[in-house]
Amino acid sequence: MKLTLTGHGRTLEPKFQDEFVAWSKRVTENSAIDADLVFVGYGVQAPEFQWDDFKDADVKGKVLLVLVNDRPCQIRRSQQT
Repeated sequence: MKLTLTGHGRTLEPKFQDEFVAWSKRVTENSAIDADLVFVGYGVQAPEFQWDDFKDADVKGKVLLVLVNDRPCQIRRSQQT
């Protein structure tokens, strides 16, 4: 799998599985997207922790870049069960 990101006169080609992972339901040899890229952290919305990676993010019509796994979380001892 190959990913090429271009913009602002630069090109980036990260290595699959080492530097990026991707998934799609589309069964096709090639896919192309021409859209702005928006980084949204881990994509977490957790109001109980005052955490919202999408707060103030304009994502309509954009490609979202999301980190995998869970965000680092510090839980106070009083919150542990």
